[in-house]
Amino acid sequence: MMPEPFLSLKRPHSLLSRIPLTFVLLGLVVATFVFYVVSERRIDTANRHRQASFLLADELRQSSDDLTRMVRTYVVTGNPIYKRHFQEILDIRDGKKPRPVVYQAVYWDLVGPDDARPRPADKAVPLLALMQQAGFSAQEFAKLADAKVNSDDLTTIEFAAMALVEMTHPPVPADRERAIEMLHDARYYAAKAGIMRPMAEAIALSDQRTLAAVNIARHKAAGLRIAFVVFASLLAWQLVTLRRREVVILGGSVEKVHAEIADLRRVGGAPSDAALPDGKGSILAEVSRTKALLAALDAERKTTEGSLRQSDDILRNMQMGLYVYELENLEDDHSLRMVAANPASGKLSGAPPEGLVGKTIDEIFPALRDTGVPERFANIVRTGKSGEFENIYYGDDRLPSAAYIFKAFPLPLHRVGITFENVTEMKQTQHRLAQSEARFRSIIAASNTGAWEYDRDKGYLWCSPEYFAMLGLDLDDYPMDGSANLLESWIDLLHPDDREQASAHFSAYLEGGSVGMYENHFRMKHRNGSLVWIWSRGQTLRDSDGNLTNLTVGTHIDITERKKVEAERQEFETRLHQTQRLESLGVLAGGIAHDFNNILMAIMGHADL
Repeated sequence: MMPEPFLSLKRPHSLLSRIPLTFVLLGLVVATFVFYVVSERRIDTANRHRQASFLLADELRQSSDDLTRMVRTYVVTGNPIYKRHFQEILDIRDGKKPRPVVYQAVYWDLVGPDDARPRPADKAVPLLALMQQAGFSAQEFAKLADAKVNSDDLTTIEFAAMALVEMTHPPVPADRERAIEMLHDARYYAAKAGIMRPMAEAIALSDQRTLAAVNIARHKAAGLRIAFVVFASLLAWQLVTLRRREVVILGGSVEKVHAEIADLRRVGGAPSDAALPDGKGSILAEVSRTKALLAALDAERKTTEGSLRQSDDILRNMQMGLYVYELENLEDDHSLRMVAANPASGKLSGAPPEGLVGKTIDEIFPALRDTGVPERFANIVRTGKSGEFENIYYGDDRLPSAAYIFKAFPLPLHRVGITFENVTEMKQTQHRLAQSEARFRSIIAASNTGAWEYDRDKGYLWCSPEYFAMLGLDLDDYPMDGSANLLESWIDLLHPDDREQASAHFSAYLEGGSVGMYENHFRMKHRNGSLVWIWSRGQTLRDSDGNLTNLTVGTHIDITERKKVEAERQEFETRLHQTQRLESLGVLAGGIAHDFNNILMAIMGHADL
């Protein structure tokens, strides 16, 4: 959250709103200055082109004069070097021989009878090609073409004069005179003028063209110069305005603000006792409040540091192991490198944490690669989603085999945190419990006994598979995983004459304090329609303090056969009792008959007397 002092500054938006305009003006000033410099360079370039065009045109004119001088000198002197110079001038102009360096300057006037050259030669380039590179127009080239045609006529006269001198050796004076006359007569000067006239016109056209280019560049530079001055003036005005608003917002000069900030650094979070003369809402007025805020932040920092130290103590003292890996290459899970481990990790894994930091996961746990765990750790870094890993068994030649549960979560800087527990003892206990349960179920199955469990608070009844098997029922119709309450199923399976008695007897046991052992006999319906006598026995469990819990557990035993035996025995005893009664009656009747017979005999005896 933004500190409160900076929310009450004087009209900061009025200064900030002008900053974009300032940058726009600054950009315009820089842009116009750059364009102005470019335009000035274009003026220089245009002047250079103008100078180059003039020098090339003048070179064409100078080459014509040099040719005239060379042919006249050769005719007068007969020295063949001048004829070679004549031909060399033509070859240089046509690009057949290399051009001397700075050929536009004085050159042939410096070449003496010894043929020593004032400057070295450069590459061969035709004069017309140089003119094309200099940007001569089509109209200028047309004029130069006319001069070239006329130059051919003049060259014909010059070659004829040289041929006349070379007819005899030594030359006949009359021929020499005639050759000299050919190079100075009206025809020669007319041909010379025919070259110079279109050449002068071409030079004039080139001068006009280059001068126009220079003027255009100068006009653009002048416009850009004016624009630069205007934008620079606007920028200066804008800077002055910003300076005034800056003073209003700062509440004083920059030096004063700097002094207050330096004091803020010096005294830290302690508020200054010096009174600030500037108005409320200025930066200087807010510095005091900022000091108080910094004092509060410093106190909060100290509190946070204490919390961090406490968290570090918790981390070091936690009983759960913690590893932190960094994935150095997001594309390669082999680059997982451990960067931190807490002390508990060594106790749980058997690997001391001080020797693990800085090593890759394959260096620390080489056999873990086969389980695919390193790749899953890397995916947590890539996806940013946490994951759990259960029943991970690990062991190698250094560490004993053990079972672990991992929880992995993403951390910043391409890291993943791993918390783990050694659940080897728990797994062993679970295995022993599973064996005990299997043995218990085997005993239950062998004894034709079903188990049940009743939760008094929830009214929930669970019965074992053997409970339903003894009734011939299909186990698929009755969930055995504890997800369904089987109380209604138990009531439905009771004989209608026994339902009320069985329910009341069990309720009386529970409501009577669950004293002793619950025991009851009732009939249940078999799938084939017969009745099964059940002997139900159970007892409410007690906690470690001897208090009754809400769970009552017991067994159902099929005593149908025993009931049949008891019924048959009872029937036999009843018949035996009846037989014994009949025997007693027979004896009694016999005694009575004997007594009666004695009495009768006595009566009869008295009668005979």
